[in-house]
Amino acid sequence: MAILTLAQYAAALKQKVYIQKTSAVTNSNWQSAWPEGALPAAGAISIGNTANGLVPTNTTTGAANITNFNGTGYLTWAEVGSVQNSVNSFKYMVYDRLFHCGSYGSASGLTTLTAQPSFAARVPNNDYTGLQLWAETSGAVTGPMSITITYTDQSGNAGHSTGAYTTLNNPNASAVLGQIQLASGDSGIQKIESVNVTGGTAQSVNFFIARPLLMGIMLYPNRNVTYPMELTGFLQIFPTSCLAFMHSGNNGTLYDVTLEIASN
Repeated sequence: MAILTLAQYAAALKQKVYIQKTSAVTNSNWQSAWPEGALPAAGAISIGNTANGLVPTNTTTGAANITNFNGTGYLTWAEVGSVQNSVNSFKYMVYDRLFHCGSYGSASGLTTLTAQPSFAARVPNNDYTGLQLWAETSGAVTGPMSITITYTDQSGNAGHSTGAYTTLNNPNASAVLGQIQLASGDSGIQKIESVNVTGGTAQSVNFFIARPLLMGIMLYPNRNVTYPMELTGFLQIFPTSCLAFMHSGNNGTLYDVTLEIASN
């Protein structure tokens, strides 16, 4: 049952979900926390399926721990904090990792995915608008890769192409992220159809579809930012949501994220 009133929220089942990640990388670009340790345990940087991809869930290693759930859930409160050895700001995003595939090696060429599993059950109101496509390198990038992806857009139109995307060249980062822009006029993605990887030097790359839940910039070190429900947007969370974290940051940074999920 949906939570429609403050009284229903007060009576709802609530759980705290914790993410704590330690980064030893100096990187001003987006960095994947998926393979970083602490809480939850590090996820596999090689997804292990290039033929059709996988739908990660709350039980996938690397996902935040969702346990208590009753009916329909919502993100009702959040807090993001950091402990840094530097004074630089950083970006962060909490997201539901809906689908991922990989890893694809340097110059692996064209791979057409078939029998992709559906993540439609984790898309509120069957609205794919706002879902994002990301590339996640599984090692330091010493030679950029050129990537082209065909996909099905937010409205179910197949055969759309991202055009060529070049991975960021960053030899200091272990898992660099880059958002791949969709074709002009597209605002979301339903399915990855094929990937074409050329170039690169002894490295590999994953691709994933993200549903953004919480984004921000931490302007000062050693601070916390709190998001009450009017700022979280009361976004729907599912029992199987694969809650994950990404960031940009500096050497010696500890990231702390607490999420409240209320369900009724």
